[in-house]
Amino acid sequence: MHTDVKRSESGYLIPMSLGELPFIPQRAFVVRNSTPGDERGNHAHLDEEHYLVCVAGSIEIKYEDTTGKGSFVLNTGDSHHQKELQWLNLRFLEHTTMLLVFADQEYDENHYIRDYEEFKQLMNKNIT
Repeated sequence: MHTDVKRSESGYLIPMSLGELPFIPQRAFVVRNSTPGDERGNHAHLDEEHYLVCVAGSIEIKYEDTTGKGSFVLNTGDSHHQKELQWLNLRFLEHTTMLLVFADQEYDENHYIRDYEEFKQLMNKNIT
């Protein structure tokens, strides 16, 4: 999704066209940190996709999936499509950081993989 951040003296405007999402969102939620360095995530999804949009601040994302491991930073207006079986660790870099997440399914704890070893086993099955 392309986000064209508009900045003015009165703040930011981040317009989003939901029609550009790679799925029809079934829910959305906002994550806000309290102190720089806060970590979130540390899980993957069995069969659920999320689309993350940094609406303020910056977030370091470390990921692991069948393509390997890596990291990148989302700044205000940047986004990331988290597909199934992608382990994410999020580190909020600024006090003002806010993350908007769109999900393709309603919340179901059974869709989450919170144990890293279980994730590795599932990922290895999908590679072979």
